[in-house]
Amino acid sequence: MFRPPSILAVGTGIGAGGIMASSYTLVEVGNDPILKALHTPVANRFTASITYSLLFGFAIGILIWGCDKLWQSHKQRRQQ
Repeated sequence: MFRPPSILAVGTGIGAGGIMASSYTLVEVGNDPILKALHTPVANRFTASITYSLLFGFAIGILIWGCDKLWQSHKQRRQQ
């Protein structure tokens, strides 16, 4: 049975994405290691900031959700 992600995972993902978006402006122009590795031109820094924050927030949210699922199943097995 599929359960939607918990509020912990959603909140952590949104928070992590916000931190990523606000700190991306501190990266100097031309020194972005991700863009250098991908060799992808970006129209402007706003687009890159939004893209990175969405990807980072989604990844952290999935990580927290997975850890929560593991913890809940561990607790349930321990109680039985």
